[in-house]
Amino acid sequence: MSEHLVEYVLRISLLLVFLTVAASCRPRKEQSDQRPQVAHLLPSSSQGWTERSASHTYSGLALSDYINGGAEAYLAYGFRELAVREFQNTSGSRLTVEIYEMDRPENAYGIYSTDSAGEHWPVGADASYGNGLLRFWKGPYFVRILCWPPAASAESVVRQTGEKVANAISAESKKPDILKLLPETDILPDSVCYFHRQTSLNSIRFLSEDNLLRLADDVEALTWEQRIREKDGDTNTLRQMVIRYPLETTAAAAYEDFRKQFLKVENSAGPNPERNVPVVIQMPDQSFAGVALSSPWLMIILDAPSYESASHALLQTESRLTGLPTPGKDNGP
Repeated sequence: MSEHLVEYVLRISLLLVFLTVAASCRPRKEQSDQRPQVAHLLPSSSQGWTERSASHTYSGLALSDYINGGAEAYLAYGFRELAVREFQNTSGSRLTVEIYEMDRPENAYGIYSTDSAGEHWPVGADASYGNGLLRFWKGPYFVRILCWPPAASAESVVRQTGEKVANAISAESKKPDILKLLPETDILPDSVCYFHRQTSLNSIRFLSEDNLLRLADDVEALTWEQRIREKDGDTNTLRQMVIRYPLETTAAAAYEDFRKQFLKVENSAGPNPERNVPVVIQMPDQSFAGVALSSPWLMIILDAPSYESASHALLQTESRLTGLPTPGKDNGP
């Protein structure tokens, strides 16, 4: 065999080895990137109901093709994919099952928390029902099951369908650890909401056209309403908001923006930029609002009935910060 032929054979052999290795590696990489499709969680049938249309799926920004004008509410919580299937019965009622996959269980809880009012059922991790609509979350999934117009058996079929979907989900249902900041008593029912973006806040309590609080996907925020018992015996309510930032500099900048632009207070009450004395003022509508910074945490009070109740609520919330993990630090296993 000539020297040139030997060299040619060696080159072909090396090329074949390279292609074989590449081909064997590629499927493993693709498989590692795959995750179960949401559509497999859809029920295939429901007693007394027939399938009206085949299932449809929507991913990412394509969600706006299904929810015209409402997709942003889901995109603000790490939306990945939606699977939808419709059923109908002989009376003409429709049963629609929507399963939204979010990027993590905490965000499935978050989108559920934006509207959790209703009759609470033991379906999934948390569930609420009213007027033929069941909403619940479990694992990284948020589920809506709607019977419309409500039939006489709507409540029964919606519950059974919800339980079927919930039982098919085996993922862990982990709530955000920021919920540990909630007071043990006096929270108004269904007022707790976990969020990240300005669009979510605007649907809860509009503050400004500008993003004064510097909200973003890597920011965690929690708001709730609670009862306040005044010294004279009266009972009122106020809204609290606690925000955790990934960087202390971002928390300090949000504090400055809110203090100057919303409270209209130019000078900080505290000399330390990382830990300021609470600033509480009376607003034009005669309610009281306040803000306090304990980086990387920002605490806000709105609609308080008095200076004392606003200041007390800020201090009580700050006292519960101890022990909660903060971004960018080693918080243990």
